[in-house]
Amino acid sequence: MNSINKNKIFYISGAVASVCIPILLFINNIFAEWWLIDDHELFSFLGTIKNHYSFADFISILLEKTEVGRFAETSRFRPSYFILRLVELYLYGLNPTIFYVARLIVSILFSVALYLFLYRFLSVFVSLALVLVVWSYPFWSDVFSRMGPAEIYGSLGLAFLLFSYSVPGLKIVISSFLRVVGLLILVGAKENFIIFVLVSFYELTQLFYYRERKVYFYFFEVLPILYTFYIALSLYGFYSTNSEDIYGNSTSILDRLNLYSGLLREPNFFVLSFILIVLSTFVVTAKGFLRSYRKIIFLIFFCSALYVFNFVFYHAKWPTGMRYDFPAVFLVPIMVVLFLNVFLNHYHFSHKKQILVLLFVSLYWLDLSGLKLNLKSSLENRRRTVVFSTFLNGAVTSFKENPDKDIVIRIASAWDYEPYFSLMVFFKYYDLKNRIFLRIDSIPNKTVFESQLLDVLSKLENLNVQPKNNCLVFSFVDLKSRSFCKSQEDRIVPW
Repeated sequence: MNSINKNKIFYISGAVASVCIPILLFINNIFAEWWLIDDHELFSFLGTIKNHYSFADFISILLEKTEVGRFAETSRFRPSYFILRLVELYLYGLNPTIFYVARLIVSILFSVALYLFLYRFLSVFVSLALVLVVWSYPFWSDVFSRMGPAEIYGSLGLAFLLFSYSVPGLKIVISSFLRVVGLLILVGAKENFIIFVLVSFYELTQLFYYRERKVYFYFFEVLPILYTFYIALSLYGFYSTNSEDIYGNSTSILDRLNLYSGLLREPNFFVLSFILIVLSTFVVTAKGFLRSYRKIIFLIFFCSALYVFNFVFYHAKWPTGMRYDFPAVFLVPIMVVLFLNVFLNHYHFSHKKQILVLLFVSLYWLDLSGLKLNLKSSLENRRRTVVFSTFLNGAVTSFKENPDKDIVIRIASAWDYEPYFSLMVFFKYYDLKNRIFLRIDSIPNKTVFESQLLDVLSKLENLNVQPKNNCLVFSFVDLKSRSFCKSQEDRIVPW
């Protein structure tokens, strides 16, 4: 077997392996059903089971029920997220299996795109090792084993962006189109992805530098910039009159700048600083160094900026170990390996030695417990959603057969706020005729935030009207029984 065929087999095997990793981790999600939290949003868009919508109606839903129609009025502004979410709802209907199949496909696309992109700079084995390392970060359990996180669309946008730079033999028009689509998805999916617009600025400078004569290329690259400006303008309009972000953190520029001191407590920051200082030194002192490794150097500087931006965006309460770490956290091992690859090449290490060193460094970051957690998350998601959907279907059937039976929802904690409103969305969708009562237990030692949540709930607690003799009492945790009517049944809402 000649070396060309051998390399091709390795390359294809690596691509197949990059497909298999997310499948093995998240295949169980395609057997999942609806869950109480997050999934209720799709039901809220549709209102009730009696409503039937055309495509034009979905545009009305987009403008009336999401942030898209509230320019400069909300602390969040994610047009791409809600557009894609409603497109999915229009295409799939309320079919959880198709939703999760789509998410599995997104994870596969992201995995393959990352592998192909890394292969531009590294060997098959090192590229695949880094792909495995990326999937070993435990925050993926908070992304693909749920229905609604924005990071799902972030993964899709990043996949398109990586494909635009890595698919062999791709025509420049298609490459540019993929990049723009990826950026439009990214910057509009979540506010901390806005920094990816720097890619468009980079591409514009390249077009001007090489004096590209085809005008539509400039138009392509300007689109994400204009879109980002539109999103930023909405956020500015809101925060010009509000001093706190959605997480309750100060939006003052001075307060945000003060957060940079917190980076001195971050080990990854020292790693990135060392890499940037060494690269900058070689760019200045080593002749031809920048020309030889320009793409990798730009990539490392961009990834470093992305890491620092996320640190400040999340008010120094980052990394979190949750989905908010996407994608900046997993860029650190990639940057370290690319950095070492530059110097192993620069000092002419043999190809085999390079692979061994880079493999060793890559696998140093591998978190086997993270892989286990991600696999476990899909199994748990399947279990909990089946349990909740079974409960919901049984409850809805029972209530429709007994419309005179009252429902009492018991609140024992401020954190019952979200599950209460989610459950109400499901009950509204199925058009239940039963009377529903809210009752709040005595809750001591409340924080200011908890008091605010309970104040909202207390306004819905009508104590002047009492349940009839026959009622079903729901709680979100196991509680000591409390009498609300003469004949009652107590049940816990599984979630």
